[in-house]
Amino acid sequence: MAGVRRIIALMLAVSSAAPTPASCDDWAASGECDRNAAFMWESCESACTKHGFKDLRAAIDEMALAGPPAGGQILELRLASGANLAPIRIDLRPDLSPITVAAVIAAVGKRGDEGTAATFYRNEAVPTAPPGQCGEILCGPYSLIQGRLPGLRGTPTEGQAAVRKGYVARIQDGDDFFIALDAHAEWGHSFTIWGELRDAAGFETLEAIARLPYHETTGAGGTVMRLLDTELPTRGAIVAAAASAESALNREL
Repeated sequence: MAGVRRIIALMLAVSSAAPTPASCDDWAASGECDRNAAFMWESCESACTKHGFKDLRAAIDEMALAGPPAGGQILELRLASGANLAPIRIDLRPDLSPITVAAVIAAVGKRGDEGTAATFYRNEAVPTAPPGQCGEILCGPYSLIQGRLPGLRGTPTEGQAAVRKGYVARIQDGDDFFIALDAHAEWGHSFTIWGELRDAAGFETLEAIARLPYHETTGAGGTVMRLLDTELPTRGAIVAAAASAESALNREL
């Protein structure tokens, strides 16, 4: 929460204009280049460099692109309804966000097969034409499926890689997360990446969710969001990568 408050304070301070060199220097001197790296390296790069900080974004992106660790664990989410849809298998990324991943494992393990692991509530399809500009942001749809997973709330800011297709990211410090249906270079390095969807069957399930009926609502900042008419709870399990691959093969056979 403290990290988010710092980000909000910085954003409010520069809401009407670009940050001044003096402001950047003050923030860099107080350590913001590490605490709020995404904002500072995009807005105050020279001040961060002056104070001896290193831009770790490229290294984090490279680590993310290398893929999940060998022999890792997978979060399997199965829709409570829609038995004919493949499970969503998320490769966990403790190499990027170890504390967040540990919280996910603990939360899902506590609920077991009997409780709801995650609930999907927002379906933003991949746009069929280049989106226009809606104020200061691009118009939707936003190429993501969003849900909530109790256990994410309060986890710290960790591996903020640039969002690519399949990346699973926590939203701020709450229990909300999204799975990206496309790359989002326009979002910079703003989200903690804690998982990655890599299998085609899982993407087919997400595409099916993206086609479900929705209604629109206006969120913070005037963002028009697509919310599912009926939310989709899931059952979850943490499995070894090898076991998940064997399960997928058995379904194909």
